[in-house]
Amino acid sequence: MQSSVTPPHSESPAPQRAIGIAFAAFLLTRLAVLLFTPHLFSDVGLYATYAVRTIDRQETPYSDFTVEYPPVSFWLTLPPRWMTKESPASPGFLATYRFTFRIEMFLLDVLGCLFFAKAVQAGRATLAAPAIWGYTLTGVLLAPVLYDRLDAALLLLLMFWIWAGEEARRADRPLRYWLYACVALGLSIAHKLVPLVAVPFFGISLLCRTRSIGSVAACVVTLLAATAVPFALHWAVSGNDIWWLLSFHAQRGLEVESVYAGFLMVLQEATQAFAFQGPGSWDVGGQIATQCAAWATYVIVGLLMILAAATLKKWAKDRDLSLAPAILAIVVATLFAKVLSAQYPIWLLPLLLALGSQLLERKGFLALVFGCLLAAAATTYVFPFNFFQVVNPRTQEIYYPNALIQGTGAQRGFHPVTAWILVIRNLALLVMTAYLGWRLFCKDRGADARAMPAPR
Repeated sequence: MQSSVTPPHSESPAPQRAIGIAFAAFLLTRLAVLLFTPHLFSDVGLYATYAVRTIDRQETPYSDFTVEYPPVSFWLTLPPRWMTKESPASPGFLATYRFTFRIEMFLLDVLGCLFFAKAVQAGRATLAAPAIWGYTLTGVLLAPVLYDRLDAALLLLLMFWIWAGEEARRADRPLRYWLYACVALGLSIAHKLVPLVAVPFFGISLLCRTRSIGSVAACVVTLLAATAVPFALHWAVSGNDIWWLLSFHAQRGLEVESVYAGFLMVLQEATQAFAFQGPGSWDVGGQIATQCAAWATYVIVGLLMILAAATLKKWAKDRDLSLAPAILAIVVATLFAKVLSAQYPIWLLPLLLALGSQLLERKGFLALVFGCLLAAAATTYVFPFNFFQVVNPRTQEIYYPNALIQGTGAQRGFHPVTAWILVIRNLALLVMTAYLGWRLFCKDRGADARAMPAPR
């Protein structure tokens, strides 16, 4: 009698066609984003300044001028200048630099989608097509910031990290893939700092699959090198000036788009909250806001301790943990930080989709995709289209009447409806994260969930 069991890695033509169609849609829509997205509140001018001062003026970054970004982020500002032949003094320089920078981010985004799709397909092939559609559509909704910020590079590194981790769990000789994952995670930390919280959880996943002391040591050295070398290169030239970026971010206030700020804004009469231009962002001021900013780190540490305890408990029962706890750690640390900028969903939402592909059945995953689309749409509604008001200096006409930040003074109020839209966005992110955490640690997934292969 012929077996009807499908081999774990076999693919029927229908899923492959669906994946091909989804990826074609991704390429077409991303090309449209690249070519037709207007210049709206872009940070590219700052990146161009970094590049010109480094390449044209031969100044030393972090020493001759301050840089708020870690080294890997800073490095990404340089290739567009190398590719731009125009003089920085020419009228068309910034436009040329911006277009070249956007091509750089586009290429990184394409690679990010490829590794995202490979990671999902390796575990849940039937979810690969809807996952690519989720990745595609959230990116389209985030088009105003997608290629005008540095975050596409972090997206690629995190997707490569997840793919390498998935491959390591299935390989007969997984060391190569674990080393790939270590390099990606280390460079992610040197790009954005926040992936640092994933390290202990990643270590548990590594120990689940690797018993060799030599292999573990190789992974530790690789991770440390990938994290430290970018900082060390600049420290060798700039000295301790490179650590200014840490103090800069430590001193930042409560950004208006953060989870805490949303609740303060909708209750602004009771909380006496107001908006002001802080270092690097528009922040929420007031006594309660100052306390929230001070306590945000403690909240993150407490939540990560709870997550660590749950992970260790699960590890005692399941000796084959995926990267799910490590992914969840990054999501939690990002959501409860005092800064949650409009570009963070570029990589935050794909992280949720990658995590959901490991934990949810098809209906639940489609609901997650819808939640991510809602979050992306709300993000873009607020920034850049309804972020702050602008006054025409000649006519005194006020543009953007529904802007989140109201007025033109040093201390500004908030539009209640737009503030509620931001709160709904944040609540959607929190609910999706909490549900995925519950599925990971509390629910017996039974036959719906992916059956992972036994350790080899």
